[in-house]
Amino acid sequence: MEPRARVTAGAAAATLESGDGDPTAGSVRRPVQTWCVFAFFAVVALLLFFPSPAKLTTHLPGDGGDVLLNYWTLRWVEHAAPHGWHTLWNTNVFFPATNTLAYSESMFPETLVHWPLATMTRSPVLAFNLVYLAGWTLSGFCTYLVARRFGARTGAALLAGLAYTVASPRLSQYLHFQLSTGWLLPVAVLLAARFVERPTPGRGAALGAAVAVQGLAATYYGVAATISVFVVLAVAFAWERPWRRVGWPALLRGVAGVLLVVGALLAPVAVQYRDLQRDPHFRHQQTLKLAVHTSDFVAVTKDAYLLTHIPPFSSTSRAATHSVENRLFPGVVALALAAIGAAALVRRRQSLRDAPAFVGVLVAAVVLLALSVGDTLHVAGLGIPMPFRLVQHLPGFAGIRATSRLFAMTQLAIALLAAFGAGWVLARVRSRVTRTATVALLACAVLAESAAPVVLVRLPADPRATAVNHVLARLPRAPVAELPVGSPVAAYAWPFVEAPRQVLSTIDWNPRVDGYSGFTPKNYNSLAKTLNTFPSPASLRALRQHRVRYVVLRLALPGPLPRDQQALAGRDGIGFYSATHAQAIVRAIPPGSAKRVERIGDAYLITLEPA
Repeated sequence: MEPRARVTAGAAAATLESGDGDPTAGSVRRPVQTWCVFAFFAVVALLLFFPSPAKLTTHLPGDGGDVLLNYWTLRWVEHAAPHGWHTLWNTNVFFPATNTLAYSESMFPETLVHWPLATMTRSPVLAFNLVYLAGWTLSGFCTYLVARRFGARTGAALLAGLAYTVASPRLSQYLHFQLSTGWLLPVAVLLAARFVERPTPGRGAALGAAVAVQGLAATYYGVAATISVFVVLAVAFAWERPWRRVGWPALLRGVAGVLLVVGALLAPVAVQYRDLQRDPHFRHQQTLKLAVHTSDFVAVTKDAYLLTHIPPFSSTSRAATHSVENRLFPGVVALALAAIGAAALVRRRQSLRDAPAFVGVLVAAVVLLALSVGDTLHVAGLGIPMPFRLVQHLPGFAGIRATSRLFAMTQLAIALLAAFGAGWVLARVRSRVTRTATVALLACAVLAESAAPVVLVRLPADPRATAVNHVLARLPRAPVAELPVGSPVAAYAWPFVEAPRQVLSTIDWNPRVDGYSGFTPKNYNSLAKTLNTFPSPASLRALRQHRVRYVVLRLALPGPLPRDQQALAGRDGIGFYSATHAQAIVRAIPPGSAKRVERIGDAYLITLEPA
């Protein structure tokens, strides 16, 4: 993030601090102010992720692995949806395996927004980035609305939006496109509070839609939203006993509205994932590295400009053992203000609306914190069983591997507490100018401590790399094998080898035996090993068994490589073949096996003779 974001924070605070007003005034009586808040978060998102707007049409946020998978997923859904439900789930990778869209997030809600945007802008890349930026903008804005709902001042609610959106637990996940939909978590909380207030079928349907859409957009956050809503409603119902106020029939109709909408939206997709996970091969094993550890709470976003140079953050944040999933420091400002807010609420020195719902949010945050640790908490060499053991085989939980992502709800609760802490501080400042300056200073502090470089990757579009795909698009449709095949055996090189090829496959849409996703078909690793011996007799038999007609020998990686992957994926025989190696392979093809061999751009295209 550039320093311009901190300047923006100061300018916005001057317009947004409303002082002692009606807590709902910012969203009801002051639409101009509300739009200013929205614009503020939009500017922050742009400066964080695309300080050079010219890259919006050529680059994607990420390192070239998962973000390219996400881009391919959107393009595949848009391509296949008109051809029916069956075609939609049987993608063009890992041929002839079926239900391969369920190997990872299907991202239907994101596609419904991306598709018309891509049509209007005629740039799928620009549409992708607009959806992405909208997600981060709404993340801050919706948290602001929730804080206002619970009675926070305007400036304090704005700080809550920043504390949830740009803190390490969220910002370190910037390369996972689907997690930009974390704005639906505060939306679910807001709608749950409204439902508790008046449990009508309409409000129940809206709440159910928010939970379902979050689950369809990002499974991990969908689980967090489901648990949060359940806990919020349970606490609020036990507290208020709304059946005494509205009667059992009205309450049951409202709850039915929630359940019916959740079931209608989630059931068709859930069936596909259930069918996949009936096979133990397609169940994620809980990974200790991706669960929460105590050291994670002093780890910040990698290469953060400020905190990575200050102990104790410096040692943990730079450690290779901390992945993006394990950087969970909530923020200095957020923690300090949350502590003040908690004390103020306990001592009833701060006003609070919808107290039952807010307490439910806090309880949900504790529950999800416990689940984020995984099945075992390791302390001083001791393994302490945790609640995740009780649910890890239930639907929705069986596919969870990175339990640390469930911490997002805890971060939201900390941000909401911070809003009340900030409100307590601002209430003791009489001068409006001083209050504005205080909000601006705190906003700048949140942005400064969170600021970190964001990696952008150029979408593979080199004419020498795409040339073979354009030729395949003109040939009769048939399965393709791209060599060398990437696989999980190559560990971290796999996504950087296969994901760019999947993006290029959107040019011709021919099925591929190779691919990259959250899972691979059974025996994929052994198949990859065999195919990489091409043109051995065993590889030719495997190609015939998979009905492969075209073999592509890549002479260069279609996409750029991160520095730490160049030594592995950038090697001959791992991500590509050198010209000499490829020529040797071509010369070794047995007579009668290949119908035609062509050098096209940075690839050889080998058309095999029919079996």
